[in-house]
Amino acid sequence: MRGIIGNTGGKTTTDNSITIRNSYVAATSLDSNTYFGTSSQCSNVRGIYVGASTSGAKSIPPMPSSLPWWKIKTNHLFESPQTIDGITFVNFKDNVVSGCTGSSMFQSNEKAPDYQSIAIATNVVKENCGSSNYYNFPSAKDSDLGVDNCGGWHCTGLRNVLIKDRDGSITGNPTSFIANNQRVGSAVDGCSFSQKMNGYTCSGLEWGVLAFESIDPDKLVRIISPVNVTNEDGFRNDLNSYMDHVWDGFYTGLKRLSRFHAVVESDKQYNIQYTGTIPNVMRYQLTGAIDNTKFILFSKQYTKP
Repeated sequence: MRGIIGNTGGKTTTDNSITIRNSYVAATSLDSNTYFGTSSQCSNVRGIYVGASTSGAKSIPPMPSSLPWWKIKTNHLFESPQTIDGITFVNFKDNVVSGCTGSSMFQSNEKAPDYQSIAIATNVVKENCGSSNYYNFPSAKDSDLGVDNCGGWHCTGLRNVLIKDRDGSITGNPTSFIANNQRVGSAVDGCSFSQKMNGYTCSGLEWGVLAFESIDPDKLVRIISPVNVTNEDGFRNDLNSYMDHVWDGFYTGLKRLSRFHAVVESDKQYNIQYTGTIPNVMRYQLTGAIDNTKFILFSKQYTKP
């Protein structure tokens, strides 16, 4: 892993905002005296990683199971903002030096399975950067499957990452980048898929993340996923519960938080379908919308009328 990453640990969103400002980030040097040895030393460089804000920080020194440092070991907070402002990205372009490929200005954290901050970028300066090197969204790995991790299917945080080019300083126009969530990106006009970057580039800023969770006392043990967020346009976002982050010595705690994050297009109506018994008390919030005039409407079927 090479790049800037900001992760925080605390109890409230106020304590966990992430800001990266006024920095110079270069993928490689064009100095003829620079020696790379092999192309692997100058390839797949990341500029800035999408951050994560969790309910607890790691101890120092860390336990071996907590390494690498960017591996998330506690539950992500309900919401968290990330501000990226005034960054100059340099030489994020394939073969800007012969053999140096695969670098990206932004990347999501493949070790954050539950959720990641909504990254809002402004006043970005690009020098010698390619349009196919804006972002990279890794997909979930099968190693996260199993009763002691995400259960029988992948955690869905990596499919619900949102980066916004708020002022168009990256692409030329205000744009949203969303991770490879096929039945989300393909259902919306104005979104184009990039296989190389493994995500969708969507015109405009009409995207946000619907965050919702159970507040019942059994929120760590009652499984209500898969949760399906759908609409009549063919949009479908399937959500899993959080990964099991609770351990008792060598044994998993079998506790997975019923908290969910769904990338959605604002000013739309959705249906939310739960697999298990719906909790008595839940909270919902649209986060990352362009302003406070944006909204979504949703319906859900209650267990009891």
